[in-house]
Amino acid sequence: MRIRVMRLNETEKLALRKFKMTIEEVLGGNLVEVKLFGSKVRREARKDSDIDVLVIISSGDWHICDVVYGIATDILLETEVCISPKVINRKQYNYLYNILFRLTRLRRVRKP
Repeated sequence: MRIRVMRLNETEKLALRKFKMTIEEVLGGNLVEVKLFGSKVRREARKDSDIDVLVIISSGDWHICDVVYGIATDILLETEVCISPKVINRKQYNYLYNILFRLTRLRRVRKP
């Protein structure tokens, strides 16, 4: 089965810009970074795929997650673009990044 490569269309780009601008305003200095991941980045998305977004914050609790999810929901209702945010703090991100980096290096070493 061949997977069709999808790129972000203009509506998706505008929705992502609005999402990022809104969380920058709401979270202020608590926002560290926003990163895309998932099928859209890998160019394996289908027509009905959502847009996976990693929101890295300096610190926070579940209240911040609720705020970010609310922003994504507002954008979905306004634009019909489904942004699926995953919110983690910087410490969690660094931990996961280091594990993935090590696993990637190990897999590369094992290949002939």
